Amino acid sequence: MCILKNQSFQLFASLLVGSILGAWQLIPSASLSSPPKQKMEKRDIERHYRNTAELEPILSLTLPYKNDSVDAWYRFALSLDDLELGQRYDNSADATPLLSWYTLIAKYKPQALYKLYNQGKLNEMKFNHLLRFGYLKYWDESIVNTDEVLLSNSQAVLTMAYHKGVNKTRVRVKQAFFKLAETQLGRTKKPDLNVENLLFAIKGMSNEEKTKVPELLKSGVFSIDPQYLYRLKLDETFNDNQLIVALIKQYSEKIRDKEKVFASYMADGALLGSKQYIQSMIDNVEFNADQRRADYCAACGLALSTEGLIGFPLINASKVSKLSLENTDSKGAFILSRKGAAQ
Repeated sequence: MCILKNQSFQLFASLLVGSILGAWQLIPSASLSSPPKQKMEKRDIERHYRNTAELEPILSLTLPYKNDSVDAWYRFALSLDDLELGQRYDNSADATPLLSWYTLIAKYKPQALYKLYNQGKLNEMKFNHLLRFGYLKYWDESIVNTDEVLLSNSQAVLTMAYHKGVNKTRVRVKQAFFKLAETQLGRTKKPDLNVENLLFAIKGMSNEEKTKVPELLKSGVFSIDPQYLYRLKLDETFNDNQLIVALIKQYSEKIRDKEKVFASYMADGALLGSKQYIQSMIDNVEFNADQRRADYCAACGLALSTEGLIGFPLINASKVSKLSLENTDSKGAFILSRKGAAQ
């Protein structure tokens, strides 16, 4: 019994009991829950295994030597498309498991990737990824369609501006804009124009050049995503809201995928004062949530661009065709209300 009174023993016993009680809390409360948990883990392992890229083809790759020719690195880059990577992955975009190999090519022989790009064999997403992380610094010196890239690719413009200066890059984008506007007029294939790149170029234009821009956009010589045309409001050249609304309408009508008719540019047009787009959202508000590829919230767009009914009262009134649209105040604000609400 003396040992029970020993202070060291008491301390050791307290620690032992405390450890046992602490560990006991970590044991599952019901032993029956273990088998389903084990089964779930097994299914997860099998699913992840199926979704994992095939490693053998990747490990069997033989990288060219650093001083090998551009052609040798080019052939190596071409061979990457022939690898079978499994069910989930392929080599088409920047999520490819082979991205590190493209990084090595960009580091040692970027000319091989420029050759791929000029042939249309380097995915745009991979190209942008390599630009974003500091590779392909002087892409404009080796790519054939430099003007098209300067108008369509913001990352390429950022890369050039960083390495060759903002002013020089702005001049190049401006020149590309006017050159392609002149040479592509009347052609079926329209060059893509990124609105952000245009805004960047406008800052380097003379007043005379700026006056030409709206007309060139209205001429339809470029292909523009209507969901970004609202950004033109950032430049005083486009201080006429109706001009931007007209451009949104013009370029949205060229979209082939009819399911994309109800997209974010609807709310943009409404915020710029278009009654037509407000009415389109009213007609769409009841079914917007059920659309497979809805790119915007009709009820949200109406809440931003109108006064009066919002949320469920708006949707419910729409369901029974009881919405009334008016613009009654001096500022031209549109008012949504229930038909017959005043009676």
